[in-house]
Amino acid sequence: MNESELQLGGERYDDLWWLLLRMKEAKQAEQWLARLEDQTVVDLGSGQNTLNFQRFLTIYGAKHYIAVDKISRPAFHYMDSELITGDMLETLRSLPSKAFSVSMNGINKELIDPNSPETAELREEILRVLHPEGLILGVGGGGILQVLTQKPELNSLFIPIAGMPEDKDNGFYLLAKRNLSTGPAS
Repeated sequence: MNESELQLGGERYDDLWWLLLRMKEAKQAEQWLARLEDQTVVDLGSGQNTLNFQRFLTIYGAKHYIAVDKISRPAFHYMDSELITGDMLETLRSLPSKAFSVSMNGINKELIDPNSPETAELREEILRVLHPEGLILGVGGGGILQVLTQKPELNSLFIPIAGMPEDKDNGFYLLAKRNLSTGPAS
């Protein structure tokens, strides 16, 4: 899904996360997104334009943003942020445990094989670095995000994007650890 071409209901959206705020499921999503308060968000495969996503994260109180991408590019800052040019798996391996929220936008089964050993390790590293009250969030990603929804230690919410083909690549994923005293319930 190309964000620059996204136009639904006569409106153009520069970032899909802003679209979520206009959807009928916004209230349900907001209780999940509240988990971003004071979090550092690691954005795997961040892509070129991260400003709109950084703005979105600040609405929910995220304090720091780390963009991870294989392609080196100028860093754009809306909030306290940094750019790591490198491999997603290698970057996650270098991070401390239980310290972050994780974002994966547009990493679908065409970009990463959900059944490969490297992807299995990537999923385990995401779970290792996930803060106990953190959030895994992503748009699309019918591959790795869909597999993460099957992890018994995670609750998940999938919100399809109205007007888009109905499949697991066209929607918002929100995942959080189970059995917390606060936050989303099953």
